[in-house]
Amino acid sequence: MHVTGRRAAAGVLFVCSIAVWAQTRAKLNRRYDLILEKKDGSAVRVMDPAHIFDGGDLIRFRLRPGVNGYLYVLNHGSSGKYEQLFPRAGESGDREVQAGHEYVIPDSDSGWFRIQGPPGYETVYLLISPLDLGKSLFPHAREEQDRPEVHTQQSDADAKAFESATPRCDDELFRTRGECLDSKAGLKPVQPGETLPLNVPQVASGSRDLVVVKPSNDTSVSSTEPFDAPVVYHFRIAHK
Repeated sequence: MHVTGRRAAAGVLFVCSIAVWAQTRAKLNRRYDLILEKKDGSAVRVMDPAHIFDGGDLIRFRLRPGVNGYLYVLNHGSSGKYEQLFPRAGESGDREVQAGHEYVIPDSDSGWFRIQGPPGYETVYLLISPLDLGKSLFPHAREEQDRPEVHTQQSDADAKAFESATPRCDDELFRTRGECLDSKAGLKPVQPGETLPLNVPQVASGSRDLVVVKPSNDTSVSSTEPFDAPVVYHFRIAHK
């Protein structure tokens, strides 16, 4: 009886371990890894998401999805201009991303985009969807500058404060990591009531997933639930 009890306990422990492993694997399979890279001569460097770039720097994102889906990426520069980075404007099919593959953003001939405009923040919007939302969510991206905005008084104040902000080194991060980093930069969840580019509010439910910044300089978007509805994030790129 004693041996049988031990075997039963071991069997229960094994089943529990399998269940925990399955849950962990499911969470990992719901992850999108996003790596920020900079062109440095003929080399490519992986950059900290909070790095403060110089004007003229060439950068890109490398995406490694853990689930199948559709991706749309739009850049809002510090100059106020909008540019679609993914899928390539006018192309069809490129918006679909598959687990286990790698994708370079922007989807362009050069595969890079140049930091330009006055010092500030480039805001890159990433929309992940389990369903195909069409060739482009941003057919009129250039018209965004003339779009009438509807804000609350608080959101207006927050937006103006951010738009006029100049990237600066975070003293605490500099002391602990020895690198000039801006804590406002990197992947951020979209806040309730935040104004987003044209068409995004109509299809995206917001950032309901977890944002995890890993020590290896890449950023992961993970979820405890399946990506069963469109979600949106923004990645702020600080530059001088």
